Amino acid sequence: MAAKRNINIKVLEKKGFRRWTKGNKDRLYFNVEKSGYLDVDYYKTGNVRSAYLNGKRISNAEAYRLMAVKCFINLKHDNHLVVQRGELEAREIVCSLAEKAMQ
Repeated sequence: MAAKRNINIKVLEKKGFRRWTKGNKDRLYFNVEKSGYLDVDYYKTGNVRSAYLNGKRISNAEAYRLMAVKCFINLKHDNHLVVQRGELEAREIVCSLAEKAMQ
């Protein structure tokens, strides 16, 4: 069994996490766009105009894939990082960014 991570919720909220609680669930969802790692510019229509990951230009399609990943820290179960959905490569990228933000 893994040791429970120490989590500072206020600090993580400044790094792109958002707390969500309902019933017996308590989670911190990671938003890659609000984390500062992904910079996205939009057209007035709401479509992506350009995107940069850690300062490096990425395709609009890749930006959409990264933003579609849902991952969270489960505060009720040893503060594990859980991935709900997303393409495999995008999930790996977002999870590594979430782990980095948690340090």
